[in-house]
Amino acid sequence: MSEKRKTKRKRPIYYLKLTNLNTNDLAGGVLDISPYGIKLSGTEKYETDSITKFQLPLPDAIQGEKLVTLNARNIWSKFDTGGDFYDYYTSGFRLENVKEEEIEAIENSLRSYLFEG
Repeated sequence: MSEKRKTKRKRPIYYLKLTNLNTNDLAGGVLDISPYGIKLSGTEKYETDSITKFQLPLPDAIQGEKLVTLNARNIWSKFDTGGDFYDYYTSGFRLENVKEEEIEAIENSLRSYLFEG
């Protein structure tokens, strides 16, 4: 399979939670992230090609926390058979209509909290 990503994915060194704004429920934790996509672990299986609005808290050591709202299109979602928890799904999302300032906020805020993987 050829690599289609524009930037390398990075894994958070601590738990980054996503809130599903369509349901106002915790969607799960970010397994890896780039300014253009997110891999999520959670209890919900997402329909392929569905759009979900997420809220992501970005850590900022100086100003506390910044909330970014993201529209994400589900590319795939599958039951996590290799995980340590039951009833969890891993899902891949492509971020859509992301503004340049949101991309910069994600990159700058998470720079100290991510490592390439």
